[in-house]
Amino acid sequence: MFDFSLGNQERCAGSSYLWLGVPALSVASLERALKFFEHEAPATGKVPSYAHTIVTRLDLTLAHLHNGDLDGALEVVRPVIGLPPDLRLAGVVRRTHALSRVLAAPALRSTPRAQEFAEQMEDFNVHNAARQLTNSKREEVS
Repeated sequence: MFDFSLGNQERCAGSSYLWLGVPALSVASLERALKFFEHEAPATGKVPSYAHTIVTRLDLTLAHLHNGDLDGALEVVRPVIGLPPDLRLAGVVRRTHALSRVLAAPALRSTPRAQEFAEQMEDFNVHNAARQLTNSKREEVS
């Protein structure tokens, strides 16, 4: 970890705070990580990891939901929802399943916007890279 970029260190800290149940600290670290990945690194000519950027967005979405901030969650996740299926890798899908579980909680599932968000996550999870690979292998066998 000592060799990680500043953005990746913040991502790891933010994810750890999320797992520890401290969403406010998670939001702060993950926002710094996202800023690094999407603005600071490209400004210096570095290409940030696609996977780190997307995972940061998904963890930040979860942290916002745990803070009761549906608007913040929807804003952060918007670029992820539009990802083509071949970029929906296992780590991404695993985190979207976690989002779906949070959205199914009684406090959120009665909210129409949260229900729509949950439907988007369900659709996202149905169309992913692993399923595409499995379907293409089935077609080769047929």
